[in-house]
Amino acid sequence: MQRSFNRHQLRIAHSRRGAALLTAMFVMVVTSMLVLMICDTRLIDKPYGRRIWQSLPPMKRTRDRDEVLRAMEATGLKCASVCGIHHWSEPLTHPSENVRKEGLDALLHTLKDAKAYDCGSILLVPGVCTDSIPYDVAMERAFTEISKAVPLAEELKVRISIENVWNNMFLSPVEAAQFVDRFKSAYVGWHFDIGNMLRRHQRKARHQRGRDRIIAGGENA
Repeated sequence: MQRSFNRHQLRIAHSRRGAALLTAMFVMVVTSMLVLMICDTRLIDKPYGRRIWQSLPPMKRTRDRDEVLRAMEATGLKCASVCGIHHWSEPLTHPSENVRKEGLDALLHTLKDAKAYDCGSILLVPGVCTDSIPYDVAMERAFTEISKAVPLAEELKVRISIENVWNNMFLSPVEAAQFVDRFKSAYVGWHFDIGNMLRRHQRKARHQRGRDRIIAGGENA
């Protein structure tokens, strides 16, 4: 791959959103090939993502499980975790029962993908709290829907890693720890995103309080 970022395109990486997208890129050297795997739907869903996509050399896009498995086998690429694409558009906290079901179905599908890719965890945004979705209601809906996926997670031995994001939920380490403890399952924990802590106060205390519930992300941060 000879094409590189030009100066204008590199400025994207210095923006908050551009930097967040770039962190979703995984680069691995396999024999004499450079494999670039970009696992983030913002690459095609967001304007800043499309600008990054347009700056890259031609490459294939796919969401087909079998095709991904063939590519992994051909290159030796290993998958560490899987992130679903529907937890923002069909959140588990949505007022509509039908939308919540779609979100749950997507969660179950992601668990099965992770098992197929031989990785031990998935990343999940548990929902959102908004003016129309009260805090306590959002928390209870998220718990109810995720609980329905725990039996499959335990059967497949794939852990559900809930990410701390800017969704107006889990505003303290106490709530975060108590939430995962309610499941009484080793297959539910946290994906700790240290970058997302920038929006919160008392970051050090938050990190330490929930440290033993972290599955992936910032264990050594």
